Amino acid sequence: MPGTLQTLLQTAIAHGRAPLRLRIPGRYRDETGKLLLERDPLRSLDGLHLVLPDVSLSGVYVDPDTLDRIGITQIFYTTANQWKNEWELTYKDSSGNTLLKTLNMAGEEMATSEPLPLAGRLWLLELHYPRGAVTRDVLSNQDALNVALTMLGRNTHFAGFTQMYGIGIDPPINAAGEAVVPAGPGSQTFFQPSVSLETSTTSVSGSPVTTTRETAYSGASYGKLDPADPKAVLEAIREAEGNIYASLRQRFVLMDDKATASGRSREVATGSFLRATARYASKLEHLVRELLELTLAVAGIVQGQPGKYAAFRAFAACNRKVFDPSPLQIAADLSLYTANVISRETLQVRVGIRDPDAEAARILEEAQPPELVPKVLTPSDSEPATQV
Repeated sequence: MPGTLQTLLQTAIAHGRAPLRLRIPGRYRDETGKLLLERDPLRSLDGLHLVLPDVSLSGVYVDPDTLDRIGITQIFYTTANQWKNEWELTYKDSSGNTLLKTLNMAGEEMATSEPLPLAGRLWLLELHYPRGAVTRDVLSNQDALNVALTMLGRNTHFAGFTQMYGIGIDPPINAAGEAVVPAGPGSQTFFQPSVSLETSTTSVSGSPVTTTRETAYSGASYGKLDPADPKAVLEAIREAEGNIYASLRQRFVLMDDKATASGRSREVATGSFLRATARYASKLEHLVRELLELTLAVAGIVQGQPGKYAAFRAFAACNRKVFDPSPLQIAADLSLYTANVISRETLQVRVGIRDPDAEAARILEEAQPPELVPKVLTPSDSEPATQV
């Protein structure tokens, strides 16, 4: 799940949206298509898989008339040497239960799943942002960067492999008597013959006489083509990179090679980036909550107890941090905690502890004798198997 969510987030930030499809393979269903029961809570989600459809083939749409949400995915792949091309729709019926319908490309219904009480959630979730980070400006600057890097590479070839040229020199001859004309990177070499034919016409006894003689060129030379000064190319590369990082609110990345930049100045430079990630994080937290609560609903159905986990509410928090807190920042947070301005959990999150509850449990375990440490109950300990 963590790797899938990271890929989902990257796609959504780049394109502005990313679909997430929940799928239960056929081996976890009976002949009629109903979900097979699994009484063991620890195995009730073995059949639930997360799939990342192509952005261009899937999405959650809102009916402009009824404002109902409908998940649509085009299923396109090969199986048993046959092409499978279908539409998959997920929506709510009038009772609020979730349906999954399969249509062929002609729009004819092929199969419909049983209505399931998923608390109004669809089998297709979507992480959606107002716009993607990869805008036309970013792509334009990326094109300019690619051109400049290509030119820099060609210039490097000229610097490493010198291109020679000759004027007034015969080219080398191969065994067949043909001229061998070498060519360098991005250019051609031209040779002039060392001997030319000069034709003159005179009159002898009233009749024209044509005379032809060989004339040698003077001043034959041999030289090389030097690479161009890369200053303009390097400046174009820096400008394109700066524009890309500016569009993505990440100009602070360009401070990595600045030895004089202080830690505080680097933190201040990340302000716009952190404000942007805050908007990304809030949407991602909402999607994770939806995913976990949908997962709990599916677990209850598979166990034969729909609504078993309806009272549970999932919690998700994204840690947004670019730099580790400085000693001065940690000291300031400790002062706020001592003055009862912030809580212990907030303090632990600020200093970089990812799981404050687990850290508090470890602190309690180290402070008390083993026999006084409260036992953390697992699902198998909290309720007998006969009650599952």
